[in-house]
Amino acid sequence: ADSVAAAVAAGAPAARGRAAVRDSVVRHLDSTLAATPGAAAWVRWFVAHDPLPVARRVRVPALVLQGGADGQVTADQAPALAGALRAGGTRDVTLRVFPGVGHLFLADREAEA
Repeated sequence: ADSVAAAVAAGAPAARGRAAVRDSVVRHLDSTLAATPGAAAWVRWFVAHDPLPVARRVRVPALVLQGGADGQVTADQAPALAGALRAGGTRDVTLRVFPGVGHLFLADREAEA
């Protein structure tokens, strides 16, 4: 039987100014999510998460798929993720950007305009 190894990295790499945005988002969400136990802690972790150090530890072939019109994780961040995978020693890294589709890989009508 064949075996499959997979690695998934999601999120946006850290960038200048991101800490200020993160802190602002966390302050707003802490008060908004106060009624939902655990939600604020998860959001704090998610906003602060930098996938690049995780990507550098991947040692299996990796496929990075990116929506060209993604407004959440922008297409200009995909090469950084692929680069982090390669920097960690992953030799087989494939990067594909799909123009005109967003975060969910659905057609982005605004991108087509």
